[in-house]
Amino acid sequence: TITTMRSMRPTSMAKTTALTDWEDLSPDDDAAPLRKMVLQPVEDSSAKKPTDGSIVTIQYSGSLWMSDDDEESVGRGCSIASWTTQAVLDCWLSQQQGLYDVLSGPFMEHSVTGSMLLDGNVFTEDFCATTLGLKNKIQCKKTVMAVRRLQSTVDEYAQGHVFDAKEKYEFVVGSSKTIQAMELLVRSMREGESARVIARCDYGYGADGCRTNKGDVLVPPFCGLAFDVKLISVDHSSS
Repeated sequence: TITTMRSMRPTSMAKTTALTDWEDLSPDDDAAPLRKMVLQPVEDSSAKKPTDGSIVTIQYSGSLWMSDDDEESVGRGCSIASWTTQAVLDCWLSQQQGLYDVLSGPFMEHSVTGSMLLDGNVFTEDFCATTLGLKNKIQCKKTVMAVRRLQSTVDEYAQGHVFDAKEKYEFVVGSSKTIQAMELLVRSMREGESARVIARCDYGYGADGCRTNKGDVLVPPFCGLAFDVKLISVDHSSS
């Protein structure tokens, strides 16, 4: 059962929030697809920090990150619309069976970004055939159909929609029982700390998205995420 945790519900990011307030949790990626901001710091440097095997208890609220307000958005690069060309290749094209090998080169050559994928006036069969040089008509249709599905995802789901929230959730750090965004965020926190993280889809639920046991969509495919998290406790006894 998904509970509503209003006190931790993520709110829209103010444009005045400085990018310097955010820590890059993905230093090996120039696009910074995983960013953290401390909401409530812990002054005690001896406060426990999770390690592999630690049992952590958190309070969290997760929402969809579908769009960015402007070029300086704190979540720039995490929503589909703000994907760089490399992110398009890594997050989306790599999941399209039989298309990566033929389109990765043309995508790089013509700097196909997330915003181009979402522009129905740009990404057409003619664009695929003429500009990208895709001669196979079946591959052209397959590409455009995949793009249309991506466009419908952005059209159908609202920015900031809360898809899950729990007052208490327990997991073992390093056990691969949670998504990478949550794992990396919690590893960076100390007991008692509250923080927000914004994540690109490959640090979340990726191409599959997330559904309930009944098949209802909670997180659509390729969707960015935002989480507000409080690290309630850290138990090192089993690590």
